[in-house]
Amino acid sequence: MNPFEFLLKAKIFSLCAIFACASHILVTKFEATKTLKKNLKIELILMPILFLSACKVDESKNIRRVLAGDQPLCIHKDYFDWGGDPNSGSVFIIAMRPDMRPETRKERKTLDKNTYYLKVTNILLGPEWLGITERGLKRRIDKYKQTNRKAYNDLIVTKKSADWHSGEIFLEPKQQIDNPNSPYIICLGEGANNPQCSHYFSNKKIGYKVSYSKRNLDNWAKIKQQVIEFVESKKCK
Repeated sequence: MNPFEFLLKAKIFSLCAIFACASHILVTKFEATKTLKKNLKIELILMPILFLSACKVDESKNIRRVLAGDQPLCIHKDYFDWGGDPNSGSVFIIAMRPDMRPETRKERKTLDKNTYYLKVTNILLGPEWLGITERGLKRRIDKYKQTNRKAYNDLIVTKKSADWHSGEIFLEPKQQIDNPNSPYIICLGEGANNPQCSHYFSNKKIGYKVSYSKRNLDNWAKIKQQVIEFVESKKCK
């Protein structure tokens, strides 16, 4: 037993002893004044409250304190699908939109695939995102050219070279492909049953990689905002 648990149990024991002594004193008083029924009524009123307090689950035990870069986040354990190092600076969680609740095994097994893919969102958080590696940025500039076309709710379409078979890249509005800090979305698995898209961006010193089904790409801005609001609400206070 660690010192914290010992002190907590000592406090609980002390409070129980105080309430027990107070109860005995009240019983003696009411017996002397022949008002025992009054004491019984008080105990019956307090009993449900004390019982519910005793049964209340301490949710703090289910909260994990992790680091996204150097930003501490306090997130319920049900969001995590792995047992990684909480101090690594990277955080991977799974949430179900639109209410950003934890994914459950039951949902994974019982929901039909189309509904599941439309809801599930994989979120990787880390240090503030500064684009991509120098090698990756060079490849992006060499293999993709920015166009004037727009698709999927104002995303800027890029055109890849004929000899490049990797995924599609879309830029957020008013962004440039040669800017390493430009938020962008890459979609892979074209022709597959459920092609995936990953949105790379930064917000308030946290880097984001948010992955979801390409069928949700029209809602990229809404998903981005939902994820940011969710992460901001999980910052440790």
